Amino acid sequence: MFFIDYWYYILVVPALILSLLATANVKSTFAKYSAMPSAGGMTGADSARRILDENGLYDVRIEPVSGELTDHYDPRSNTIRLSESVYGAQTAAAVGVAAHEAGHAVQYATGYFPIKLRAAMIPVTQIGSNLAMPLVLLGLLLGFEQLAMTEEEAEKLGGIARAAYGLSSTEKLAGAVYDAMQSGAKVVFMVHHGVLICGKDREEAFSRAMLLEEICKRSILGQPKKKPRKDQKRQEKLFHVLQKHFHYVGICDTPAVLLCAASGRGIPAQVDDMAQMIGRKIPCCLHVRRDMLGLLRKYGAVLVPRVGVVVSAGTADDVEALKALVAKAAVCCLHVRATGASATLSPVNVAIQHYHYVKKYALQKDGEA
Repeated sequence: MFFIDYWYYILVVPALILSLLATANVKSTFAKYSAMPSAGGMTGADSARRILDENGLYDVRIEPVSGELTDHYDPRSNTIRLSESVYGAQTAAAVGVAAHEAGHAVQYATGYFPIKLRAAMIPVTQIGSNLAMPLVLLGLLLGFEQLAMTEEEAEKLGGIARAAYGLSSTEKLAGAVYDAMQSGAKVVFMVHHGVLICGKDREEAFSRAMLLEEICKRSILGQPKKKPRKDQKRQEKLFHVLQKHFHYVGICDTPAVLLCAASGRGIPAQVDDMAQMIGRKIPCCLHVRRDMLGLLRKYGAVLVPRVGVVVSAGTADDVEALKALVAKAAVCCLHVRATGASATLSPVNVAIQHYHYVKKYALQKDGEA
């Protein structure tokens, strides 16, 4: 049975076309200037090294990396990695790409705030996103003054601020976080993303994260008071059937997930990692025999009453990641329903994030192959 999602054609297809056009333009420009020799026979690696040395960055390493246009600067290892067509190539294109990556290293060294914030935001956001409770929605939907915390706890957190929504890795998001941090707050909730927690060292930041976790546990709404009914035999039977059609399958049956499944309603995308990995919703399958295979192939995660959420992915690790994501999404969904708030990501933002995630994931898998 085939399922047609018209939002896909309205939102994703145009984005795909634009992305393909942009990619084609980059590749054609690179190919054009790859045919033009560099002055004095300078290679890409030579160009990057000269820029680094002129700025006193003698400790930044330069090394080759496989792939096409996979050039990047890694601030964690302080290394510039240049692709095969750039590292040793004596062309204008190679010199230009290498100089661009060397420029990023210079930006980090000179303390250029936007690029440091962009890089730092990803791991710090993951700290908040991977905690058991959905910190992001609690802070945004309840309002900071409604979090169940004492004055002592508020003082330990060091102040809370909110950063307006912006797509991941964009100047809009970086600017919003920067503005929020100007208040002096040590905890910044990023709408639909996660939480940025600062401290004088790693230990203080982590201590604040754990404290915020406890506060959120006290403030979360809509969670089941007792574990909803689960049909173990139905779950096992469905699991065995799906193993015949998918390489890797898993089932998440936390109380929040079972309650969402029992409602017969899907879970909409409310946090960015669900938008990226799954898309705009986790649908609920009420007719397993008729619809289950088609829905699971399309979404990768499907609610089933008295079973939980069935997930399918390309590897066993990806299945476990999806199960953890689904458990968090269910908690978020129940909390939003209990508060009556509107916290669903727009279809446009979901489509953009999901498309870029799928594209990046495909490139990563190709690199590992």
